[in-house]
Amino acid sequence: THFIAGGSTGGTVTGTGRFLKEASRGRCKVLMPDPVGSVMLGAYHGDGTAVVIGALAAKSYAVEGVGKDSVPGCVDFSIVDAMLSVTDKQCFDMCLRLSREEGLLTGGSSGLNMHAAVELSGRCKP
Repeated sequence: THFIAGGSTGGTVTGTGRFLKEASRGRCKVLMPDPVGSVMLGAYHGDGTAVVIGALAAKSYAVEGVGKDSVPGCVDFSIVDAMLSVTDKQCFDMCLRLSREEGLLTGGSSGLNMHAAVELSGRCKP
């Protein structure tokens, strides 16, 4: 079982992820997709702080409600098993796909999470 949640304050991915890991005795994996331009991916792979220069430093992105230009205090990266960097185009393309194929009108953060779910589904064993 997997739990996918984009990070903003980190509260949902940390709190829900921790609960699901405990309830599943560690079998639940937590995936946190993050928009390209957010500092969360660099903090996850580094020392938990924002990278200030280079490819993982903060840049602008269009997806609203997820990602950060600084690392929130309540995010606990030890709960997160993996992160996936997602472009604005991938997010909004998924929103269009959800509208066309499922009749769902969603925003960019939903596109981010669904893109991650589709990516993950291709990697998981049935």
